[in-house]
Amino acid sequence: MSLEQSHVVDAIGTARSDDSIVLNIVDSWNWENEGLHLAALQRKLNAYFEFVESKQILESCPEAKGRRLCINIISRFPTPEAGLNLLAAAAILAAELDIEIKHQVDSRSN
Repeated sequence: MSLEQSHVVDAIGTARSDDSIVLNIVDSWNWENEGLHLAALQRKLNAYFEFVESKQILESCPEAKGRRLCINIISRFPTPEAGLNLLAAAAILAAELDIEIKHQVDSRSN
């Protein structure tokens, strides 16, 4: 999956460290077109928020009931300041839904 498929949850799993439910976003795009990338990432995050708010997550992952939720963005390329600002704003909105936002850069495929 990728940012192209904004209404698809890329992966759901359980964190070994704390048993929380992790919704992964795979961001393999480079940042050459920053505006396009920001818009796609925002659409994807909004879809994930809707997935949780609408309770669709419980249909797809019943074990999520009552557990802590985390959206983990796995980026292939380092995120510029504008992207980090978007993630910070998303983290504020996510906190209102009791969701944690995490971000990591996995450049092994570069």
